[in-house]
Amino acid sequence: MKIEKIYRLAIDEYDTPTTDFYTSKEEALSQLEDFKELLREEDYMGDGFEFGTSIILQCFSLNTLDDIYDECDTEDTVSEWVIDKDYTYDYQKDRAVAGITTEEVFGMWKDYEVK
Repeated sequence: MKIEKIYRLAIDEYDTPTTDFYTSKEEALSQLEDFKELLREEDYMGDGFEFGTSIILQCFSLNTLDDIYDECDTEDTVSEWVIDKDYTYDYQKDRAVAGITTEEVFGMWKDYEVK
């Protein structure tokens, strides 16, 4: 069986961290939750994630690839760090009831379907 494409997950606009390369899109996507956990544990983004940070699925065509650091053929956003409006609202409301004013905002990963 000839492998024509390889896939991996990466943080947008960054060279690292990434997952290993996989020979199928499904196999790469099966690593999404583990990749999110790795990012959380290692705190790659410093003091948390910037809202709008995305995890992308990169596809490399081996037929046209000269160097592994070349641009990938396609990138699809599979997850994005967004404001968790419900949790943030409940937290701020609970703090206000206790007489504490806060502007703290919480985030969550929002997953997207990839075709």
